[in-house]
Amino acid sequence: MGTTRSSRPSGRLSTPLRRTPRGYTGNVYVDAYTLTGTRLWRIDLGRNIRAGAHYTQFQVYDYDGDGDAEVAMKTADGTRSGTGQTIGSSSADHRNSSGYILAGPEYLTMFDGRSGAVLSTVNYDPPRGTVSSWGDSYGNRVDRFLAATAYLDGERPSLIMARGYYTRAVVAAWDFRNGTLTKRWTFDSNNSGSSAAYGQGNHNLSVADVHDARTGQVIWQRPNNGGAEGPGRGVAGDIDAGSAGAEFWGAGTTMTNLFNTGGSLVGRTPSSANFLAWWDGDTTRELLDGTRIGKYGTSGDTRLLTGSSVSANNGTKSTPTPTGTRIHTLLHDPQYRVAIAWQNTAYNQPPHPGFHIGDGMATPPTPNIYLR
Repeated sequence: MGTTRSSRPSGRLSTPLRRTPRGYTGNVYVDAYTLTGTRLWRIDLGRNIRAGAHYTQFQVYDYDGDGDAEVAMKTADGTRSGTGQTIGSSSADHRNSSGYILAGPEYLTMFDGRSGAVLSTVNYDPPRGTVSSWGDSYGNRVDRFLAATAYLDGERPSLIMARGYYTRAVVAAWDFRNGTLTKRWTFDSNNSGSSAAYGQGNHNLSVADVHDARTGQVIWQRPNNGGAEGPGRGVAGDIDAGSAGAEFWGAGTTMTNLFNTGGSLVGRTPSSANFLAWWDGDTTRELLDGTRIGKYGTSGDTRLLTGSSVSANNGTKSTPTPTGTRIHTLLHDPQYRVAIAWQNTAYNQPPHPGFHIGDGMATPPTPNIYLR
């Protein structure tokens, strides 16, 4: 992908440094349970994987097409599988005095979903390399990871693993075929020809067939969104039946209005820029903000639900209201299915299907599925 660049002007950073806490953490355990509460297995990632939202981005998906799900995650010296296998050295301790892990080998492991056994282990890509090349010298940005699943060839799923954001970002794609992990490609924002991705990091990533991604041409943008830091959050979805297609809005100095797909102002600022839900039975989406659901309107939002005695951590957990709109289960749509697969990754964002659900929508495509 060209010559690796060793430096970047500091003024291009789009998001400020958010410091990760110092100190040792406890071990990270990944458990699998049946729906009746029986534990199938436990993976102990060991002392050389820190505990926290940024470090262990795992994916659960059927990557080899055998009908059973596999589980993929970053591992290290001392990781123990669900069947007791040890990866690397069981005695190694790579933690420094601040609790950060800036040395030692790093692995990517595919585990068997039924037993938790190791199926394939390879070196994690991208490697840690020089810690400061990721944007700081003490070990924050080098340990920011993301994960996803994508049908890169349009037929079979691939595993996506990433490292770094805010500054340098590297994304690697892996195939799991015939019991072995094989790297498909690596994208590095430090490489020649990829610099447009430098400093454009996010706490999340999305997977979609966007059609004109080959050119990377900007369709429209709003300058100076929130100043140097950029917008804290942005949302896209069809919340207004009076405007065709999806609308866009967010948190920032020039994003606090409603825009259409052409960048034209089409409405007032919605009451929130968090999550979205199809709630009230029609095809436009509603605003989901903590334990509250509201419907966008011309003069103001209408509160449809205020949750009581519930936590904002996982939403309302209420069952959907009846609807006269009939579509196939969204999990039959490949794009929506892989979006659900990365919902556990870092600061998750709303999933989107591969077809339009909204006012004036066409009949959704019939999913191409088969049963074994």
